[in-house]
Amino acid sequence: MKKIYKYLLTILISIFFFTFLSEIYLRYIGLGDPIIYEKSILYGYIPKKNQNIERFNNSKITINNSSFRTHNDKSYQNKIFFLGDSVTYGGSYIDNKELFSSKVCMQLNKEFKKKFSCYNGGVNAYGFENIIKRLEHLEVQKNDHVILTFILGNFYRNFTQIESLPYFTKQHTHILKANTEMFAFILDKIRSSLRFNKRKFENFEKLNQLEILKVKIDENFKLLKKIMDSNKNIIVILSPSKDFYEKSKSYEIEKYLFEKYTDNSKIFSINNLIDQNLISKIYYDNIHLNKNGHKIYSQIIFGLLKNKINNE
Repeated sequence: MKKIYKYLLTILISIFFFTFLSEIYLRYIGLGDPIIYEKSILYGYIPKKNQNIERFNNSKITINNSSFRTHNDKSYQNKIFFLGDSVTYGGSYIDNKELFSSKVCMQLNKEFKKKFSCYNGGVNAYGFENIIKRLEHLEVQKNDHVILTFILGNFYRNFTQIESLPYFTKQHTHILKANTEMFAFILDKIRSSLRFNKRKFENFEKLNQLEILKVKIDENFKLLKKIMDSNKNIIVILSPSKDFYEKSKSYEIEKYLFEKYTDNSKIFSINNLIDQNLISKIYYDNIHLNKNGHKIYSQIIFGLLKNKINNE
């Protein structure tokens, strides 16, 4: 019996030390304080107001009192709002100051005497409908500008709800908060693998859904253009995936989107504006941008805004 107790005690002590060490390591790499979201009747969900945390690589994430991600807390009369999904938001591995939304304002405030404040309204996993709803309820003044960034994935998604996502709506403050976040992530991966056919989802546009998706894109842009007709200060940026440049997977439907709706007046496609030699240097993964990608996008958007502001 003593041997059994000794064996059990050894197991418990090992579990304790493993959990303790894993907590230290997971906090070190940035886990434990995820962005907290709250449900919204208007937008589906939105980042909770007034958050100021550090995540991966000590990247600072600041959410202001209007649920926008910001770098500079100064509020100038001229405002630029950036709306989109995680490409705009930047992810927890990009610091506030490295976002293309922040860098655009830095460049504008060097170029012009009048100063601008930039507000990043990108939200992870937003679909087209979520973005449009936030645009419709945005309080914009006559001289404010709005930059909408869309990827192909926005048109797959409908009105995304927080219940379908692996994000947190409550904060954990207990001693194992980093382990809790990791455990929740693993559980969601297991749940997804058990419930969904990943291969079928990845090849969605090839499984006789291509024409249906084109119809949805057309309907979405019909609505978007109505909104743009009533607000002349909206610029739309279409952001390609890495697959697009490699002409693989989603290339066909992205090509349809970019060729049909880019007008180089109000709607611009990045693939027409970027130096093709830089493509391999801008992506964090197939969709999201790394720091260099945010810098390059900021230069492109700055050029578009500079021309627009000079013509006002």
